[in-house]
Amino acid sequence: MDDYSKAVGAFKARLSETELRVGGLSPQLPLLASNYSRLFPQWFNGAQLVSKDLDRFTFTLLEVDATKLRDSTDFEDLTAMAQQGAYSATVTSDRLYYAGVDYQPLKNLTLSVHTSQLEDLFQRNFAGFKYKTAMGPGEAFTEWRYFSAREAGRELLGKVDNRTLSTNVGYSIQGHTFSGGYQKVSGDTAYAYVGGTDTYLFSEQQISTFALANERAWMMRYDFDFAALGVPGLTFNLRYVKGDQVDPQRISSVKGRALDAAGGEGEEWERTTDLSYIVQSGPLRNVSLRWRNATMRSNFADAADENRLIVGYTLAF
Repeated sequence: MDDYSKAVGAFKARLSETELRVGGLSPQLPLLASNYSRLFPQWFNGAQLVSKDLDRFTFTLLEVDATKLRDSTDFEDLTAMAQQGAYSATVTSDRLYYAGVDYQPLKNLTLSVHTSQLEDLFQRNFAGFKYKTAMGPGEAFTEWRYFSAREAGRELLGKVDNRTLSTNVGYSIQGHTFSGGYQKVSGDTAYAYVGGTDTYLFSEQQISTFALANERAWMMRYDFDFAALGVPGLTFNLRYVKGDQVDPQRISSVKGRALDAAGGEGEEWERTTDLSYIVQSGPLRNVSLRWRNATMRSNFADAADENRLIVGYTLAF
């Protein structure tokens, strides 16, 4: 039997409300979100500074020069996600620079502006709006995320021209959460992001991201927290996303080329179910068990049906 393990270390220093981390990083940021969908998360090598010393503000500075993908044991150069052939996944960069500020003028309102550059590949920008408020017996919430991307430096990827708006609105009551949203990809190319990472889009599912050139997507989601029934730690969610208007000229698959030749547009849908439980007490306390099931259908990519069983445990130092 083959053994598979990872070891990533990091130095951490803290002064007041400012924290510096150097070494292995696993950020969850709008423009750099490490992927956690396998046994081990994606890691980056670099430095990250987060400061909350100024009331209501969070400042983030980050620089990374390599990544250890979720299915790899070695650090590698940074790349762009291929996005069904829209971008080359073999062109590399040895540096990503990142800066962001989050402002909370009210307890229930957050405004965000972030920017990053994957050296010689692309420059990305993000603006975010998040708001929640009590409404009747429950809570209403909404979040809007806007991204833009352009080629940068030596433009090794070629043309990058993308603007993406991803929205979500919902209502929570007595353990139930109902939400949905609209998303639109604009510009000449697909949504651009760092290879191996999550998109930070509301449309992202287990199999598809619904973020190809010109794609429009509608999302629906239902969550239930069984703590409302006296079973803390047990949660369930069901998600459905429908995408259309995909530009087949930017798809390299055989089906994509055939669709382009026929003058059609790309369409896809995915349904994802997620059931998870975190042990609340005893020797297995904080061990998590998760079952994920996904079904995806598309007229430009192969159909997929997946089941994943994930066991996790987090140690805090």
